[in-house]
Amino acid sequence: GAVTKATGSGGSRGGLVGSATSSTINDGLWDLTTTGVPDDANSASPEGETTANLQSPTDYGTTGIYANWDVNVDGVAGDDDPWDFGGSGEYPALKFGTQNIYIQRGDYDRDDDGLIEITTLAQLNAVRWDLDGDAVRDTTSAADWKRYTAAFPRAAASLGCPDTNDPGTDPGPCTGFELAAHLDFDADGDGDVDAIDGFPNWDPIGSASAAYSATFDGDNHKIANLRIYATVTSASVGLFANASGTFTKTGLPNARITVSGGDSNTHVGALLGRKSGATRGNWATGTVSQTGSGTGGNIGGLIGYSSAGAVNASWAGVRVSSTASAARLGGLVGLMSGGDMRAVYSTGAVTATGNNAYAGGLAGRFSSVASFRASYATGPATETGSGGAANALIGTGSVSSRSAVFWDEGTTGFAPGSSPGNRGYGTRALNMPTTYTGIYINWNANVDGVSGADDPWDFGEMMQYPMLKWGGMSVVEQGSLAMGMPHMSDDHPVVGADAGVCLVSGPGIRAGEWGSKEAWQWQRSPDGATWTDIAEDGGATYSYTVTSADVSNYLRACVGLNDAAPEGATQACVHMFAKAQSS
Repeated sequence: GAVTKATGSGGSRGGLVGSATSSTINDGLWDLTTTGVPDDANSASPEGETTANLQSPTDYGTTGIYANWDVNVDGVAGDDDPWDFGGSGEYPALKFGTQNIYIQRGDYDRDDDGLIEITTLAQLNAVRWDLDGDAVRDTTSAADWKRYTAAFPRAAASLGCPDTNDPGTDPGPCTGFELAAHLDFDADGDGDVDAIDGFPNWDPIGSASAAYSATFDGDNHKIANLRIYATVTSASVGLFANASGTFTKTGLPNARITVSGGDSNTHVGALLGRKSGATRGNWATGTVSQTGSGTGGNIGGLIGYSSAGAVNASWAGVRVSSTASAARLGGLVGLMSGGDMRAVYSTGAVTATGNNAYAGGLAGRFSSVASFRASYATGPATETGSGGAANALIGTGSVSSRSAVFWDEGTTGFAPGSSPGNRGYGTRALNMPTTYTGIYINWNANVDGVSGADDPWDFGEMMQYPMLKWGGMSVVEQGSLAMGMPHMSDDHPVVGADAGVCLVSGPGIRAGEWGSKEAWQWQRSPDGATWTDIAEDGGATYSYTVTSADVSNYLRACVGLNDAAPEGATQACVHMFAKAQSS
């Protein structure tokens, strides 16, 4: 940084220290050019160096200006290797204690892939001022300029995006953003997203008149505990309100979106209120709800309204609900208009209580959808008002081509039907295949738009629903990691019979197996949404004998995970196949 001294008599300036008494500086350096402070001509430290000399070494070395820089900084015996020297052309940056070298170097596209790296919620918030992702602010507001600059401190030119001096080798300026770390709106981890955390009520990015038009790549990172509470009319609500760019590999665990009011032009989803670009590899868990007695819009677990573009290799475990009339509710998408839907699934309950509303396990409505294949739903969809409808997969509408799409007839409550490529199966039938065979023989779908099948599914073991693995998606996050009812004689819990559970993750049992010290808590629910504890032998056993009180209720058992809890999971619940029966 430049060092200057105001005009006036006396005083001094220095590259490191203005004035020092009875002090020793070892191996202290400054940049002659950027500070403007000349070398003091002394042979002992401190010394002024050229920018090139300061940026050339890429390690401590045995000689040279950084040979003595591996120092003890924590007071514990031994040197601590506190520096990251980067590449040629970069100053040393501190890495001790996992300090952020992106901020220190001002290069926010370290891998030069044309996507600006996001590592903080402040940077995610700054996306709203650069909707085309080119590292140039869209706004002329002085206040917005300050917030944008503060989010990317010490930024290099164009945030470090590739330049265009050599079009033959550089990909050009940035074209979007990518997550380079997990983000959490509950920053202090106290379970309450409040003002102390910084963003207690998220303002969606983009608008009807200014859509986010760039790429957003989550790179399989998560944005946890999103909270949005809004009173709306003709509005789009989600992490992003409106987007035309491509969204990939972004997870939103424990999102909670609540809107009141709305009309037919209201679109609500955890990730996207409204979108017209392609989406792949995205997921969400939590709740999305609309309240009010007016006219509803399009309400989805992940996306409210997909007006164009594919929705592929994505899933949602979101409770979706609306009390408004004429609403279109889907476990994954509210309204899907145009494009394809491939290799997706939903496990959340979808509940519509307004008149003339439509609810579907995957989508509330299809309109002009070209292709729908290799997908399934397990969550119940209900519509209790008059004039509407609820269906296992799609509330209303049609699709040009539909193949190999299934629902769990036990958990959804919908009859199996008879069409081979569009029907319900019992849980056991859905759980049994462990590869692309049987009912899943045609499930190896193309989801990225490049020619050839992409092998998007992980079928786990014979106690699991299929899970998505496309693009490195984590199967640990997915609800079907917890399955397996080995004591069941069929797909329905029956009074007097034992129901047993075990917890499966990938190829092996992680917790809650037979003889485990982990305590299972059994619960029942009439609707799959509100659960009540069952007190049976303390509720702490992997085996439970079904009673008459369980008839017409769903059953599940929950267990705390007893390992390192990958992906932040601390508890998992095993859901029974269907509502308990008397015989």
